[in-house]
Amino acid sequence: MPADTPLKRHVSALIIAGLLFLSAAFLFMKNERELDPDYRKSWWTLAFAAPADADDSRFIIVNHTGSSSFTYELRNGDAPIETHIISVPVRTERIIEPALAAEIRVWPTDHPEDIFSIYRK
Repeated sequence: MPADTPLKRHVSALIIAGLLFLSAAFLFMKNERELDPDYRKSWWTLAFAAPADADDSRFIIVNHTGSSSFTYELRNGDAPIETHIISVPVRTERIIEPALAAEIRVWPTDHPEDIFSIYRK
């Protein structure tokens, strides 16, 4: 019986274990990249700062786009009341406290077609 027979018996098990380890390492690395909010993504959100408090009209803009300039508009129905241009640096959020409780429309200044609206009933 040759001396390398035990090694030959375990080669396939070692290859399978190695492939399993490399696959798991690759998937963990890919998952970590996908959980990064800025990796190949461009998004922003708009929400009330205190959603449970109906009297609180403060709102938050979270910015993960390439632009830091946003425009927000307070509206009463179809009529705009106030319009402001504000700066929200990339990868940050900003809380805005409007003077009036009205419908709030926000959009990136360089993308006016990308509008989000929130309002309280």
